[in-house]
Amino acid sequence: MKVLLAAINAKYIHSNLAVFSLKKYADSVIGENNENIDIEIAEYTINNHIGDILPDLYSKKADIIAFSVYIWNVEYVTRLAGSLKKIMPHTEIWVGGPEVSYRAESFLKDYPFVDRVLCGEGEKIFADSLIKASRKEAFGKIIYCDDVLSMNELPYVYDNLKPFENKIIYYESARGCPFSCSYCLSSIDKKIRVRDTDLVKADLKKFIDNRISLVKFVDRTFNAVHSHAMDIWKFLAENDNGVTRYHFELAADILRDDEIEFLQGVRKGLFQFEIGIQTFNEKTLSAINRKTDTDRLCSNVRKLWQMRNIHIHLDLIAGLPYEDLESFAGSFDNVYALRPDEFQLGFLKVLYGSKMEKDSSLYDIVTADYPPYEVLSTRWLSYDDVLLLKEVEEALEVYYNSRQFDNAISYLAENYESPFDMYRQIGAAMAADTEVGAAKSRLKRYDFLYNYGRKVVDNPDLFMELLIHDAYLRDNCKTRPSFAERENDVSGGICRDRRISARLYHAEKYSYDIDNFIKTGNVIKNDTIILYNYGKRDDITYNVEYQCIEE
Repeated sequence: MKVLLAAINAKYIHSNLAVFSLKKYADSVIGENNENIDIEIAEYTINNHIGDILPDLYSKKADIIAFSVYIWNVEYVTRLAGSLKKIMPHTEIWVGGPEVSYRAESFLKDYPFVDRVLCGEGEKIFADSLIKASRKEAFGKIIYCDDVLSMNELPYVYDNLKPFENKIIYYESARGCPFSCSYCLSSIDKKIRVRDTDLVKADLKKFIDNRISLVKFVDRTFNAVHSHAMDIWKFLAENDNGVTRYHFELAADILRDDEIEFLQGVRKGLFQFEIGIQTFNEKTLSAINRKTDTDRLCSNVRKLWQMRNIHIHLDLIAGLPYEDLESFAGSFDNVYALRPDEFQLGFLKVLYGSKMEKDSSLYDIVTADYPPYEVLSTRWLSYDDVLLLKEVEEALEVYYNSRQFDNAISYLAENYESPFDMYRQIGAAMAADTEVGAAKSRLKRYDFLYNYGRKVVDNPDLFMELLIHDAYLRDNCKTRPSFAERENDVSGGICRDRRISARLYHAEKYSYDIDNFIKTGNVIKNDTIILYNYGKRDDITYNVEYQCIEE
């Protein structure tokens, strides 16, 4: 019997941990039972045309094709699977994953070409179901997970790391979450199961030896078991290869002082922390069953930020109960004040099986009927408010999270009552400007911000030079921003004089002491030349090193 595990990922750089874990565990069980079952994996992305994937899947001639289904690919999978069934009527279509586990009966009704739905933790039920299918035993169209595996029973899944050289490696050292956030499916499994750290270390050593670029832990709250987290962090620091980075999701308010003290000593850029704040509204936190000591959270994030060796990603969710526009603006400003390296403004998604799905009518939460089931309005937030926040999100993504405009944005922010007010106004202006709204060109975005900001700031010339400085901090631009005077590019003379490569260096002449202004806020009109070194970048900001030089 031939089985195909099909993964439809959101992006090429993503890999699908689920299908690799299903295959590896099933292979071990099938081997023990001497079953003649061949399992193959096929990975695609939602950016692939269905017309290209369909013949590829058809060519595999599988008896069973099983899809891993999530909110980002469910529409794609159902379209693809429906067509597959028409050309392969005798091939069984199986589905599993969070998007189908909590609505199995309705999913089968809506998509009759699906033969079976596997609900819950999949490794064991997938393996057992394959054996039953191979033996032609009768079993149901809906298969539920009756028990769960120990994390130590799960095998290491990456036999060959060569195909993952340009992809993110996903790794799981624990399942379950101690918290009960009503919008999250992880809260359903409240029991935390951790993999023995000796096994984890053996797994991670393979990534280290192969110099994998980025390993992303999918543990919902990595530091929920403190001894587990510290043991792994210490191992990674002691075995740092200078290349591999590790991403963790944390609860910052439960970080301990000894953990923070240890983290001060790790290599800059070794760790990335994603910290979900979601809201600062205490009534909202209570309504969504999220217990957070916000004061301790802020204190710990500030300590991490001051160390400047760990990339900090903070999350906020719009559309939660009791959060109106004014309250959300307050939460936004509080997060902004923590100066994260990345600030994700997300929107509430009401997932099948979550407590929020059951409670949504209590709060008049209206969501889209299609994935990802995002909030449209609540009792406190109108659709007009949601649209406004979408504009804020776009402005934040372009002018904050890109980190390409940091110094100019900091100067611009001094002219607004609050950060939220600034991004609200920038977002509205971007939405009204059809050219910048569609533009992906960074130079177009520099032009927009210059034309927008010079009408707001007290010193437009200084603002212009800060923008130019931001541009060259990231790249040795082949094309200068339209407002940048060409005679201020003095690279030719400086590079020849210093016998250095114009490809690796850029020299720009400014009429203000830019470096002094960034460090002290003092405005000094003084001709200054800054030399940018593109051979050295900061591991957190990715800005290049620079120095002020005499002409």
